[in-house]
Amino acid sequence: VRIVEAADPGVVLGQDTTGAAGGYAVEITPEANVVVRARWVEADAFSPPEQDLTVRVRPRLTARLAGARLFARARVTGRLAPSHPGETVRVLLHRRGEVVGRRRVRLVSGETFRAAFQILRTGRYRAEVRFNDADHAAVAKRTRAGRVALPPTIGPGSNGTNVLLLERRLRQLHYYLPGANRRYDHRTGDAVLAFHKVQGMDRVKNVRKATWRRLQSPRRPGPRARKPAFHVEIDQTRQVLYVIRSGKIDEIIHTSTGAGGATRDGIFRVHRKIAGYSPGRLYYPSYFDGNRAVHGWPSVPTYPASHGCARVPYWTAIHLHNILPYGTVVRVYHS
Repeated sequence: VRIVEAADPGVVLGQDTTGAAGGYAVEITPEANVVVRARWVEADAFSPPEQDLTVRVRPRLTARLAGARLFARARVTGRLAPSHPGETVRVLLHRRGEVVGRRRVRLVSGETFRAAFQILRTGRYRAEVRFNDADHAAVAKRTRAGRVALPPTIGPGSNGTNVLLLERRLRQLHYYLPGANRRYDHRTGDAVLAFHKVQGMDRVKNVRKATWRRLQSPRRPGPRARKPAFHVEIDQTRQVLYVIRSGKIDEIIHTSTGAGGATRDGIFRVHRKIAGYSPGRLYYPSYFDGNRAVHGWPSVPTYPASHGCARVPYWTAIHLHNILPYGTVVRVYHS
């Protein structure tokens, strides 16, 4: 007895000789879905079409979820066999049973895949990978669930991956930092201060559980005005400076304005600049209202403390000086 493809009986998938009672067993290993029927060789007869058997082939699929931690990029990797050149798999990321991420990724060399998802919330995560094509049975694979918890408290002097992830998240939310690394230095602290100010939280440099929670669902400020497309806004209530690009807040910087209302609300323009120190020791000032300027200063407290200028941390002063040409609109207000 031969087991052949119903659509093409010349394709033999396996064969066996019947026993004394007429029984037989054939093991076949098709690589794709196939409809088969039996052929009795000596009688040159086939089993009737209504007895055709559909054999569905499910590919072998593996999947693994790694690197799931708050604000990191979790990786989903795996392999499909047999090879399917040019095909794709669908990758889903589940959080507490809800789909929070979707990717369709191409199989590398028809076999392996890789997808990445940024983890923005704590909770239990699981990845699911699906493959389906016309020639095979659909297959799905779920990874083991992993728990993403709040990171520990960090602050000035801290080092490690949690600092890197914090800085990346702050940059993603447009709090100004020149880069992201594993060292919690004065620049990290100033960006955290700006974040706490905008969120209406305690104006401290440490990142505790409340900060980690707020970073997941932060208050996102909007500009007071969208025109001109590039300008600067100084929010005296929150004590932050916004750099507006294309009508959106692109950089948020910790500042300290004038004590006792010494900084006037209004719309001004940069009319004078000094590259270096002014006679009054203002560092890289950009003047916008008489002698009032955006400038670097050794002390930038969390409250209004200047004589009318907008103090910014030293490390931000040259950057702001470079991006604020003459005529830049400076909008000052209380929110």
